[in-house]
Amino acid sequence: MYLASDIGGKAASLLRLKSWNILVPEFEIISGEIYLKWKQDKKFPQSFWEQLLERIHAWGASYYAVRSSMSYEDGAKDSYAGMMESFLFVTREDLPEAVVKCWRSLDSERVQMYLSSREQLQGDENRQSTPKVGVIIQRMLSSEVSGVAFSRSPQGDSALLVIESSWGLGEGVVSGKVGVDRFLCDRFGELLKQEIAVKEQMYAFFATPGALEKCTLQTVATEKQRVSSLSSAKLKLLVQVACDLEYRYGHAVDIEWAVADDKLYILQARPITQTFPELEYFTDLNLSESYPGIASPMTASFVRKVYAKVHSECGELVGISSSRKECDDPIFNNLITYVGGHLYYQLKSYYKMLLSIPGGEKNIENWHRMIGGKRILEVKISKEEYLPFSLWDRVKLLFFVFKVFAFYSYVYGRFVKRAQEKEAQLKQEALALSHAADLILLLRKKLFSIKGFSLTAFNDFLIMSVIRKINGVLKKYGYGEEHLPLLIKTDHGVKSLLPERDLVEMISSIKNPEEFLQAFSSSLQGNLEAAGEEIYCKVWEELKAKGYGEEVSKLCDYLQKYGQRSFEELKLECMTLLQSPQEFLNLLSWKLKSKTSVRPLGDSNAASDHFVDKLPLSFFERKKLNLYLRLAHKTIATREETRLIRGAFYGWVRATLLKIFYALKSEHPALFKEHEIKEFWGLTFDDLFEFAATSKEKAKALAPPTLKQKLLNNRYWWKVKNEFPEFYCQEKDSVYEPYFVTYRGCSTAIAHHEEERDPKDSGQLLGLVASASSSGSKRVRAKILVLNDPREAMGVANLSEYVLVTKNTDPAWVFIMSQCKGLISEKGSLLSHTAIIGRELGIPTIVGVKSACKRLQGVAEVVLDLDKGVVEIL
Repeated sequence: MYLASDIGGKAASLLRLKSWNILVPEFEIISGEIYLKWKQDKKFPQSFWEQLLERIHAWGASYYAVRSSMSYEDGAKDSYAGMMESFLFVTREDLPEAVVKCWRSLDSERVQMYLSSREQLQGDENRQSTPKVGVIIQRMLSSEVSGVAFSRSPQGDSALLVIESSWGLGEGVVSGKVGVDRFLCDRFGELLKQEIAVKEQMYAFFATPGALEKCTLQTVATEKQRVSSLSSAKLKLLVQVACDLEYRYGHAVDIEWAVADDKLYILQARPITQTFPELEYFTDLNLSESYPGIASPMTASFVRKVYAKVHSECGELVGISSSRKECDDPIFNNLITYVGGHLYYQLKSYYKMLLSIPGGEKNIENWHRMIGGKRILEVKISKEEYLPFSLWDRVKLLFFVFKVFAFYSYVYGRFVKRAQEKEAQLKQEALALSHAADLILLLRKKLFSIKGFSLTAFNDFLIMSVIRKINGVLKKYGYGEEHLPLLIKTDHGVKSLLPERDLVEMISSIKNPEEFLQAFSSSLQGNLEAAGEEIYCKVWEELKAKGYGEEVSKLCDYLQKYGQRSFEELKLECMTLLQSPQEFLNLLSWKLKSKTSVRPLGDSNAASDHFVDKLPLSFFERKKLNLYLRLAHKTIATREETRLIRGAFYGWVRATLLKIFYALKSEHPALFKEHEIKEFWGLTFDDLFEFAATSKEKAKALAPPTLKQKLLNNRYWWKVKNEFPEFYCQEKDSVYEPYFVTYRGCSTAIAHHEEERDPKDSGQLLGLVASASSSGSKRVRAKILVLNDPREAMGVANLSEYVLVTKNTDPAWVFIMSQCKGLISEKGSLLSHTAIIGRELGIPTIVGVKSACKRLQGVAEVVLDLDKGVVEIL
C-alpha cells in the first residue's frame, strides 16, 4: 500500500482513479524510497528495475510517458503544475535516462524557488524535511485529441465547467503553444458557449534520432483546422466524468484527458486550489406539469407559501413535536425557488425533508420514481443538517399511517366534502367585499386558515411507499419496473377524466351546433367590454332570447362543475374557462366540429390479473401483493381527484386577485387605470399584504404609490424569453444571473469533422413507457404533431391520426389527449399526470424523451415501440 508522501500526489491520484474504474492508461509507479536509494547509491536497485521492465512489457506498448510525482505535488494547497519534468514517447531503452531526469528536476532553480516561496520546508511541521520524488511510467497514447477540464470554472460563475481541447497531444494545450477550443457547459452536459480556435499546429509523435522525447509540433490537416476538436458526445462524457470525480474527491478538480481509439482516458486529476462557494441544485421535473414555462411573480410567491404551509401542516397532522417543527419549517419554506421566471424544486431542501422521515435514502429514490429523474449525488447532506424522526415520532407516524389505511375512503371522502364546502364559503365571503385592502386581508387570513390539503401531500407519501413495495415484489421474481404501468392502472378510471367526458356528453345534446356556435360567438363579440364572468351573464341572456335556454342551462351546469379548468390552470395569471368565455367557445367549437365521442377507458385489469397469476407467489405473498395493488389504485385515483379540488381553490384565489386588481384600478385611477390586468401579476403576495397593512395605518397615503412603484418594476414579467433547463445548478447566494439567461441564443451546435449524424437521422429516441395501447399492439405507427402550446391541437379537426409531441402536459390536456393516437412527452414519470391519464384512456404514452420537440420537428411519421420505450423515426 503506497502512501501519497512516498509516491507523490499525481501517482496517488492515479491509483484512486484506477480504484474507481476510471479509464486510465496502464501505469507503474517508482516510489520516493527508490529515489532516495538512487540518490545515495547513484544507481537503480537491479532487481527492482528488472521486475519493473517485466511488468511494463506485458502492456505491449512501443512508447511510454514518464512523469514526475513529487510528494508535495497536486495537493489541496499547492499544485506545482508544470514545475517537475515529464517526457513523452520514451522508448524502453531510454526509460532510465527519463526517470533520472525527472528526479533531478527537483534540484532545478524554478522548483527550489517555488519551494522557498511557499515555505514548504519551514512553515509546516508535518511536511518532510526533504521532499520525495516518485515517477510514473505510463503507456503512451497516440492521442487524437487532448485537453484539460475544470470541474468548476476558475472565473465567473463557478457552477459551470470549462473544457479546453485541441488536436494531438495535451502538451500543446497546457503549454499554450497551439490553438485551443474552449467550451463552457453546465453540470448536466448542456453546452452554453463555445470558442472554436484556428488550430494550425498540434503536438504529435515524431521519431527524432537521438532525442529522448519523440514528439514535435506538426501541421494540422486543413479540413480540421477550423472545426471543433471535440464531438458533442465526448463533450457530454467529459462533463459527466469531471462532475463524478469532483464528487468522489470531495473538491473541485483539474483534469488532463486524452481521446485515443475513440476512448476517453483520464491522464491525471488534481485539486483546484481555489476556494469555491457551495452549489445549489434545482429541478422542475413534474413541477413543470403544473407550472410550465414562465410563471408570474404572483404565482411564484403563492406557490412558495402553499408548499411551505401544506408540508408544515403535514407534520402537525402526524403529530410531530413543536421542537421538531421549528427545525423543519426552514426546510419547508425553501422547497420551491423562482429562477429567471421559472419555478424549481430546491433539491437540498427536498432531500433533507425526505431523509428526515423513516425510509431515508429510499424516500429520495421513490420520490424520483414518482416525479422522474435520479438522485443528484452532488447534493451532499450531512446528518447535522436535518433532524431524523425520533422513536416516538416514528410510533406516531406508524399509528397515523395505519389509521389512514384502515379508514382511507372515509378520511379522504371527508376531506373532499369539507373542501367543497369551504370553497363555497370562501366565494360568499369574497362576494361580500369590494375594497381592495379588505379583499387582500381576506386572502391573507384564509390562505393560512384553510386546513386539510396536507392530506394530499401525505397521499403522495403513501403512493411512494406502496410503489416501493410493489417494486420489491417484482424485483424478487426478476421483473423490472417496466411492468409497473400494467399493474398500477386503476380499476374504474379517475375523476380528472370527468371534465372531458361530461363535456362530450353535453355538447352531443346540442341541436343545430353550427347555428348555436354562431349565436354564441356573435353574443360574445358584442359584450367584450364586460369583465370575465360578467360577459357570461350577458351572453346567456341573449342566447336564451334566441331560444337556446336548454343549452345555456347545460353550459352553466358544466361551468359550475369544471369552470376552473384551463390550460396551465395552476398559474394564477392563466384565465380559466369561467373567466375566459373565448377560451370556452374555442373548446366547444373544436369539440363540435371534430364530432368528438366519449373515448372508452383502457382495457380492464384482466391483463394485470393474468400477470400476477403467473408469479410463483405463496398464498400470503399473493394476498400481500394484491393489497399493495389495491392501495396503489386507490391512492392514485385520490391523487387525481384532489387535483380537481386544488384547481377549484386556485380558482378562488385567482378570482379574488382579479377582483383586487379591478378594485385598485377603480379606487386609484390616477395610479393604476393605465395598467393592463396582466401587469398586476408582476406583483407578489407580500407586495399586496404590505399594501393592505399600510392602508390601515397612519401612513396609508403612501401605500398606493409604493405599490405602483413595485408594479412598474416588474410590469413586463411575461416578456422573458428563456429556455428553462430541467435541471439547474448555481452558486449559493449567487450574484450571477442564471446561465440559461446569460447564454441565451449562443450557438451550441458543434461543428466536428466526424460529428455524429443529425439527431433526426439517428433513427431512434429513448424514453419510458408510461402507458400501453388499449388495442394490445406493441408497435404503433402514426403521424407526428409537435405542440408548443396545447391550443395548437385545436387547429386539427381529427387528432386520431396523430401522436402528439410536447415538452410537458397539465390536467387540462385531458381535452386533447382523449382524441389523439398517442403521446410523447419530454418530461414525466410513471406517476405523472400525463402517464396516469394515458393509462386510463389506453393511449400509448412514452415520457422522459429528451429534446423530443426539437428532434421530431419536421418529422412526418414515427413508430412507438411500447416494449422498449423507443420512438423510431421513419
